[in-house]
Amino acid sequence: MILNHKAALELVTRESADFRHLSLDGILRVHKQLVSGLGISEGIREQPVGITGTNYLPPESKEELQEYLSATLRIVNGKSHPVEAALIISAMIASLQPFSDGNKRTARLIANAVLMAHDYAALSYRSVDELAYKKSVLLVDEQHSLYWYKRLFLEQFEFAVKTYFV
Repeated sequence: MILNHKAALELVTRESADFRHLSLDGILRVHKQLVSGLGISEGIREQPVGITGTNYLPPESKEELQEYLSATLRIVNGKSHPVEAALIISAMIASLQPFSDGNKRTARLIANAVLMAHDYAALSYRSVDELAYKKSVLLVDEQHSLYWYKRLFLEQFEFAVKTYFV
């Protein structure tokens, strides 16, 4: 898993121009790299999933997921500020659960791809409590509120800037 993450990070660094304007193909390439060799199916899932510890049910069909992702990409690509775009795409991938596994990893790496493509610092999430991160995603799912997710995201952005650029 760590080697896959390294390879995916190399992919988004090497092809950073491709992430200035997000595409479904770019997201799928990152996901494919993250799950390579792990026995996890690649691409948009074709079966319903549930999330342990919540009543939230992500969209079920592949067609519905593709429709939501396309709508999200239109919104994200319409944003003028890369930090806002990165926040939205990461929250939506984590919430929609478009893959059978690796959704949160893909969400974080795609957000970093957007940031790095626009010469912003990448977020490491190393100072984030795992439970706090999972709760912030669940609040997006269950209460349709980005407040805690946004707060965590911005704290990590500030941490990255202070840690790597001061």
